[in-house]
Amino acid sequence: MERSGKLKTVATVCVLIAGLSATAFAKVIYVDDDATGANDGSSWANAFIYLQKALTVAGSGDEVRVAQGLYRPDQGVLLSPRAHGHGTPVEVNATGSPSDAFRLKNGVALMGGFAGVGAEEPNERDVERYETILSGDLSSNDIAAWGPGNPVYESRRADNSNHVVESQNTDATAVLDGFTIQAAVQSGMYNLRGSPHVANCTFRQNSAGKLSGGALFCEGGQASLSQCVFRDNFAAVVGGAVYASQAQLTFADCRFINNWATSLGGGICSVDSEVSAAGCVFEENGAQEGGAVCHQQGTLILTDSEFEGNLAEREGGAVSLMRQEVALMTRCTFRRNWTAAWGGAINNKGVHIVLEACTFSGNRATAGGAMYAYLSSLSDPNPRAEGTLVTHCLFTGNCASDSGGAFWIYFPRLLTDSLHLAGATFDGCTFADNWAPRAGTLAWPAGLSHLVADRVALTDCIVWDDKGSISPLPFGRTGDETSDGQEPTVAIRYSDVQGGWPGAGNMDADPCFAAPGHWVDASTRAVEVTPDHPNATWVEGDYHLKSQAGRWDPASESWVLDEVTSPCIDAGDPNSPVGDEPEPNGGRINMGVYGGTAEASKSYLQKP
Repeated sequence: MERSGKLKTVATVCVLIAGLSATAFAKVIYVDDDATGANDGSSWANAFIYLQKALTVAGSGDEVRVAQGLYRPDQGVLLSPRAHGHGTPVEVNATGSPSDAFRLKNGVALMGGFAGVGAEEPNERDVERYETILSGDLSSNDIAAWGPGNPVYESRRADNSNHVVESQNTDATAVLDGFTIQAAVQSGMYNLRGSPHVANCTFRQNSAGKLSGGALFCEGGQASLSQCVFRDNFAAVVGGAVYASQAQLTFADCRFINNWATSLGGGICSVDSEVSAAGCVFEENGAQEGGAVCHQQGTLILTDSEFEGNLAEREGGAVSLMRQEVALMTRCTFRRNWTAAWGGAINNKGVHIVLEACTFSGNRATAGGAMYAYLSSLSDPNPRAEGTLVTHCLFTGNCASDSGGAFWIYFPRLLTDSLHLAGATFDGCTFADNWAPRAGTLAWPAGLSHLVADRVALTDCIVWDDKGSISPLPFGRTGDETSDGQEPTVAIRYSDVQGGWPGAGNMDADPCFAAPGHWVDASTRAVEVTPDHPNATWVEGDYHLKSQAGRWDPASESWVLDEVTSPCIDAGDPNSPVGDEPEPNGGRINMGVYGGTAEASKSYLQKP
């Protein structure tokens, strides 16, 4: 026993010594293409001029600091003796192979954005001021005009790198931070079963002619990306900026701008993956389906993210969902997204989706200006296929050229006893100034109205789009006919509905919004127009409820007093929790999007 104990002690000491030795030998390696010293990486003056040489000598715990400049993956590559026919490795400093790439290593932090040689403080770091470019333009012959599909442009990129950066089987200790990755022709970064951390990087003008994911291709792994920009990337198939398959991807404070794909997901296309994005911006991305994001099977979580000006030729101007377990969207904003068919902001094909505190404004489609929801499951009831749950969301200025200015809900026509139908529930939402020739708020197929009665419900909502804005529509027909004479089937309770609606606690009274939005001519913006005007654009308003006791004003970030009080204050379901409503709140929730929140208008208790 004593000998065994001593052996364990020796082993423990050896492990500690090994760890301390590794830490002791961890070093900073310097790279600067302007360095003229010994070029051994030991200091800025003696920095390597090629990044590949630094990666060759870097070991676990090392940090590679790279100064501003342009670095290509074929520079400084060591060719094996077999490759060049001699007995020793040969360093290649000229144009090499498109298969060369900067390969991330476990335990190595690759850091760009340093001032470098010649600066008063070489270690000063600013990734924008001291741009550090990793370029796949091996021959330096790319033309400046960005235009995938242009024969001249593509011919000049034929010899570019397949991938500029590669990450295979890495863990979270492999770090890429502070670089611009550009000019790859088969994905700017290729990640195979890797879990690197990528931060403060810009991916621009990369393309994927054969693979998917112009900027980033991920197969497996758990990559995380923070404060990265994806701009002007293209995929000939899917995932203009990012493609993920069987992966876990996390994005924080990233921007996706003007990326596009021929088929699915102009910004991101993910298949059988878990994707989360927090604090991200998706702007002016495009594809046939899912202008910004197309997610197929898996889990999608979007938090505090903005989608503006994205477009889809077919469906899902911003987001297209299909065959996944669940999609959760919290405090997200969808503005001025567009599609030629279904779902100006979101197209949902049978996915359990939860929307909380989201804003949909000025989105456009043929059907479902804000969202088109296909509510069904193909087999037995699934606890994760519960349909559409919408809470405290604001829908204003959304348009559909045919029907369903805000929402279009579809049920399958052929029903069997084994088919489980999901539903749609709206709690504490405001629908205002949405428009369509038929059903400005909510539409569904008239032949399936018996299903809507049991599966679509609104509580504590304000619906102020127009009389008859909630109505069923005949299959396959267009025109101006309405369904005002049909018996209503949607279950609405404790809500303010323009034109009236039967149900407990419902009313038909002006909600007294603070400052409703309106449409203007986009060319002048001084002339108000109708929603169907060919040049109409939506100007957002303020849909807080007026109150003589106090209304929150987002512009001044203060409480203001009005001359009138909205009848929707203290008019919600008595059983709904008051939540964070400020005092005085009357002990009863307000109707509409701000009811139950810290921005709820205050109760006027001095009524005559």
